[in-house]
Amino acid sequence: MATCFESSSSAVSPETSSSKSASASTEASPAEDSPLAGLMDPPCYLFYGIRQVQRLVALHSDELRAGQTNNQYLVFLKVTKTQLTNMDKRRADIGKHIRMEHHTDTGDLIIKL
Repeated sequence: MATCFESSSSAVSPETSSSKSASASTEASPAEDSPLAGLMDPPCYLFYGIRQVQRLVALHSDELRAGQTNNQYLVFLKVTKTQLTNMDKRRADIGKHIRMEHHTDTGDLIIKL
């Protein structure tokens, strides 16, 4: 399962989420339908704006180049269609080396570096 973070302009801290009980884990889950299924525990952030995405893409790209991580994905939660459209207009500012996949039903934006 992905570890999610809430990001502000000055810090990144773990997002608080409610835990499911141990008995809930035995129930059938729609993991096959999840957009995050198959990803190797990518960093997951609440979306606050394009500057945040630019900063995190640059930071994560630097970590990849330095060999500090081998995870090529970032996930942003609660991204609307309008925000995605604005992001597409400024895609070159975010990074020319990225691929974006948006899931409108969940609002998840997956970025591959």
